[in-house]
Amino acid sequence: MVQQCARAYTENPRPRKLGKLYAFWYNGKNEPRIVVGPDFGFSLLELLIVNGLVGMVLKGAVSSDQWNIFYAGLAVLLSHNLSFLATVMVNQGLPPRNPNAHSKGYLNKVKTFE
Repeated sequence: MVQQCARAYTENPRPRKLGKLYAFWYNGKNEPRIVVGPDFGFSLLELLIVNGLVGMVLKGAVSSDQWNIFYAGLAVLLSHNLSFLATVMVNQGLPPRNPNAHSKGYLNKVKTFE
């Protein structure tokens, strides 16, 4: 199993697909940093619902000339979107792929995806 892990890492240190996850960006140590899970559709649905509802409130604030509410709501919406995307897309705890970073006992327990 250790040789299989080392071979998979050597052949492709930055795979796009990691099991059911998709990695879009790696750091210099070939550790995935921006990762999207198999249920990313729910994240898109959440963004659509929240942005749609808050957008309707913001549109009402603009039409009734309540600019303080508009700017406060826009700031909250932007901070929500940024923090939500950072939470969804950050590495969810995947260990480093480099076999040299792990013990042989750990590598023998790991299931490899090919």
